[in-house]
Amino acid sequence: MKSDLIIIGGGIIGLYSAYLLAQSGIKITLIDKGNFGQESSWAAGGILSPLLPWHYSDKVLSLTRSAARDYKNLSTHLAISTGLDIEYWKCGLTIHETVNDDISQWCDQHNIICQQIENIQQNHIHLPDIAQVRMPLVIKALVELLQRENVTLLNNTDVLNYQIHNRRITAVGTRDGDIHTENVLSTTGAWRPETDNARLSVNWPAIIPIKGQMIAMQAIPGLLRNILYKDGHYLIPRKDGLIIAGSTIEHVGYTKQITNSARETLWQNSLDIYPELERYPITHQWAGIRPGTADNVPTIGPHPELEGLYLNCGHFRYGVAMAPMSAHIIREWLLNDGKTLTGEQRCYAGYNFA
Repeated sequence: MKSDLIIIGGGIIGLYSAYLLAQSGIKITLIDKGNFGQESSWAAGGILSPLLPWHYSDKVLSLTRSAARDYKNLSTHLAISTGLDIEYWKCGLTIHETVNDDISQWCDQHNIICQQIENIQQNHIHLPDIAQVRMPLVIKALVELLQRENVTLLNNTDVLNYQIHNRRITAVGTRDGDIHTENVLSTTGAWRPETDNARLSVNWPAIIPIKGQMIAMQAIPGLLRNILYKDGHYLIPRKDGLIIAGSTIEHVGYTKQITNSARETLWQNSLDIYPELERYPITHQWAGIRPGTADNVPTIGPHPELEGLYLNCGHFRYGVAMAPMSAHIIREWLLNDGKTLTGEQRCYAGYNFA
């Protein structure tokens, strides 16, 4: 079997990368050790912007700036091509904080609409253009679209080895045989591909597994109409009335075990933000493993030590929002050797190596 490109890792970064590259006529094989999108992507809340964006670096913001527009376009494309709705919703974000001059000036400089909402008890910041998508629906629709685009999808497939000649990848080994290729894109999130059976013998970006737990409450549709944020905790309303509350940040390795302490903390924080939720008990709780980095900045581009190996990994909390621009950057590296990228976009190549 031969492929122009093998993508290893079927979360939102791998799926979106495959989506863009398939449109360029590249023959792609997408491999995941489990089911597509079932790890961090499935667990994600789907907010298409950093929370409190003024707290983040320009490197993070440049990757998320076009997310709402890109997912709106993707939503239309997926609806036409597959008939599936990913529930794109420009619902806005309300932050329990007072607008000060620094925040107001920052928003003006970055062309972000920022409104002050005043009430008797406290002041709020409202960002009306913040949007969201529902990630399990995004995963389902992208997988169906890629099947229609003749992308070879191999789920529940381990990479057993890499064949390398003269410091260039020539094939990837799986249980079903070798797939010959000259290009491999790693989008493995928190899971590095250099396992005991798949060693590449190269340096790798400094990525740390960070667990996040979330809970959900089934309320009535329309009870909450925009995302709420307060003191590190957020509530995300869905169109069917489901409300997602998150999330914890836990440095506990790769364990995804849910805990009663996290459940209680998330529940109490939810009531602090929106007391009306007391009438709606928790319906379920889950955890995901994020690919953490020290500064929230991913590595996107060719590996400096092994020709034909490309990386798109380390997106931490905002992989969903970063996916479209990250996929655009990696596409330009693969098709044009990065020559069409701006200096700002090229900076992610080799950025976060240990």
